[in-house]
Amino acid sequence: MSEMRRSSSGSMVDVKAHIDTINPNRGPAGGGQQVTLKGTGLGTIEQVLFGEEEATGVQVTNTTTVTCITPPNSHGPCKVFGIASDNSKTNTVTYTYE
Repeated sequence: MSEMRRSSSGSMVDVKAHIDTINPNRGPAGGGQQVTLKGTGLGTIEQVLFGEEEATGVQVTNTTTVTCITPPNSHGPCKVFGIASDNSKTNTVTYTYE
């Protein structure tokens, strides 16, 4: 997954999807918390996974912001990543279930 952007020199460059932050980065094991993912190239995200569990209510605000609702999961840290329309994956960030 990627998007084309104009660099400072004026040439077009391919921007790979990358999540920089998840906010909040912790929440209840029962799920149901809205979180915001911030990064680059996120415009084609269709799914967000918390480990193997799919988030609900995925909303792409723009190419740098995606919101979703956490699924229920067990206590502890969990890897979170996005999946784009072309089935490519972003890097992972960590969300901690309490």
